Amino acid sequence: MFYMIQYRENGHSSWINGSYQLFNEGISDVSIQGLKPGRNYQFRTLLIDATLETHDPLLTKPTEGRTKCTIGYKGVLQTDNITNTSVSVSWDEENDLGQTECPALGYILEIDENENGYVTNERIFITGKNSYTIENLSPNQTYQINLKKSTVDGESIPVYSSSVTTSGMIDLSKHIIGVTMVMNKSALNINWFPSPIYETFYIKYKLRRHLACEHEEPSSPLQVVTTNQTAYSLDLNDLDANSKYELFVTADLNQNINPQNMSFITLSKVPNALPTLLVDKLKVKHDSVKLYWTDSSQSCQHVNGYFKSYRIELYNKQNMSEHVYVITDNHITVTSLSPNTQYVVRIRFVNHVGASSLYLEHTFTTKQASVLIQDLTAYKTLLEENHKCGTNEENAVNSWIPLTVRNTRRICSANSATAGSTGPRVTDSVVVPDA
Repeated sequence: MFYMIQYRENGHSSWINGSYQLFNEGISDVSIQGLKPGRNYQFRTLLIDATLETHDPLLTKPTEGRTKCTIGYKGVLQTDNITNTSVSVSWDEENDLGQTECPALGYILEIDENENGYVTNERIFITGKNSYTIENLSPNQTYQINLKKSTVDGESIPVYSSSVTTSGMIDLSKHIIGVTMVMNKSALNINWFPSPIYETFYIKYKLRRHLACEHEEPSSPLQVVTTNQTAYSLDLNDLDANSKYELFVTADLNQNINPQNMSFITLSKVPNALPTLLVDKLKVKHDSVKLYWTDSSQSCQHVNGYFKSYRIELYNKQNMSEHVYVITDNHITVTSLSPNTQYVVRIRFVNHVGASSLYLEHTFTTKQASVLIQDLTAYKTLLEENHKCGTNEENAVNSWIPLTVRNTRRICSANSATAGSTGPRVTDSVVVPDA
């Protein structure tokens, strides 16, 4: 008896025969040569008798595996056609892969811009070609361009890096002068001097950053508005609140950045984001609850102002009462809750403008208090009332456990009998027995 290993690359229909091996009942190690690096293969074993007849191949379940490979690159990145707003790059295609070289799924261009110490990064994934024109660059600005290869084993390190400085030449004949901006509660009003040459104007603006975000890599595209007037109003509802924008007016449709562009900051408004409840940290007892929440990584883009605090609204669904707490921490412990009662909690962002109309909502039910806790609570309440008013006990029994109090008559005036009650309290640390 013999056996033979067959293999094929994924996506291929025909199997390739390996060498014959003498059959044995132990475990055998077989090496297959000539496989391509970084490819997925299927393998199967066929039993062969002395007459070289094989058993049905369909009875063998194939197994899959992928060959290893290395990530490298032997090409050269070239830059040309440098203008004030664009640069073209090209590189050699890899037609001759080494014995262990990973095949490329595509290429990645990384463009880094350092503007006044604030670095922005753009990543472009390219397939099917070995050249690309990078656009929307700033005039007279230096960029660091890195080329990486994307393979089945991930990204390579930068295989080539180059610093490119765009041209500082600008066609001043299309420069629009006298641009002014005035912002009111609803719009940004833009005006400029008429041109003796051009009748069509392009207002171009771009989001630079959200002021509530400490670390952000903005990737907002350049927005373009076309008009034949010498004035235009940008609706603030179409812009992100509490954000920095840059704007310029030009008669050149292809001009992407003006070195003398103008900056403006949009007005703040209430947040349109909401926190996320950490359910795994939620702790509910018979008279207290601990709540934890977190902010998503994108929340700062929707805070729309300077973040100050959280507003927590707690509703008792049994007596329809509401209690509100405003805190700066992302957690809260509320005590003095009623046992076996359903509550609804709502958590909102609050900035310097006000509270958000959006809220995180969660419903929970406090646990049932034990008999001992109920009796101690009743006894504590009785002692407090007796201390305030005094009592005339006609029939009071105070056993060790359980505690029972019967037919207690208050000796209070009408005014002192209407003592006010307090609602749930917020504590930094509270220890309560489990129900």
